[in-house]
Amino acid sequence: MNRYCPKLTALMISAGFAGCLPLTSSAEVLYFENFESYTPGSTITTASAYWSSDYTGNDIYFEARDDSSDLFGSSGNQYGYLADTSVTNNQSFSEAITPFTGTQTGQLDFSFYDPSGDLFNGQGFLVRIGSGNGNKKTSFGLFVMDGELVWASGNGVWLNTSQTTTYAMDTANTVSVVFNNSNDPLTYGDQTVASHCMDVYLNGVLVGDDWGGAGEDPTGTAIANVNFTAKSQESSATDFAGTIYLDDIRVDSSINIPEPSSSAMLFASLGGALFVLIKRLRRARA
Repeated sequence: MNRYCPKLTALMISAGFAGCLPLTSSAEVLYFENFESYTPGSTITTASAYWSSDYTGNDIYFEARDDSSDLFGSSGNQYGYLADTSVTNNQSFSEAITPFTGTQTGQLDFSFYDPSGDLFNGQGFLVRIGSGNGNKKTSFGLFVMDGELVWASGNGVWLNTSQTTTYAMDTANTVSVVFNNSNDPLTYGDQTVASHCMDVYLNGVLVGDDWGGAGEDPTGTAIANVNFTAKSQESSATDFAGTIYLDDIRVDSSINIPEPSSSAMLFASLGGALFVLIKRLRRARA
C-alpha cells in the first residue's frame, strides 16, 4: 500500500457499501474509560485511576458530564468534556491516560462529539499515540479539528494537511486507529498496514490508509500511552481554543474494526465534507 496517499475519494464513494472486516476474536483490552465512575460535573484529575496527567485552570477544563441529551445514544450515559475556551491564554495542555501494558501493534478506539456552536480557533485537538506523554515519546498523531481529521507528521508532531478527511459535527463519531510500530507489515482481516504506520477508520470506514508515524519514538517501541493535547501559540489569531466530548476510549492489543451501522455513513461523510466546504467559502469571502 502507498504509505502517504490514502485513496480517500474512492473510500468516500464506497463508504455506504462497506461491509464488516474479518475480525480477530480474542482482543486483550489494555485500557478502557467510559467516564461512568465520576460524579457528574466533577473535574477529572490524576486522582483518577484512568488519567496520569492533567491541566485545568486558566480557561482549560476536563470534566465528567451527564449525557442528558443522549449525544452518544445511551440513556444515563456520561462523557468527558475537554475544552480550552480562550484564545488569549497561550497555554498548552495534555490529558494523558494511565500508561498501559506496551504493545507494538494494536487498536485505539474513541467516540467523540464536536459541537459546532462552541468557540474554535487554531489547529484542533491532537491525539498522540506512543510510549509516553510528549512529542519525544510519540509514534503516531492525529488532529481532530472542526470537522476534519488530519494526519500529524514530523518530529514535532505537526499538522500535515496532505492527508485529511472530514467528519460530521454535532453528532457522535467513532475513530478507530490500527497502529503498527513493529518492524514488519501487519495483516488484519483483508487489510495490511505498513511498518511504523497507522490505518484510520471513521465510523467503521477506512479513511486513512498507511498514514505514517510522527514524533521521536523509533520503530519497534511499544505503544503504552495515548494523550489528548493542544499546543500553545503566541498570537490570539492562532492560539488554540476548542471543545470536544469524549467517550469509550479503548486500547486493545488485537484488532476489531466495528462494522459501519448502515449506508447512512456515506451521507454523514458527505455532509461533513459539505460543512467544511461551506465554512471555507465563507472564510474566503470574509
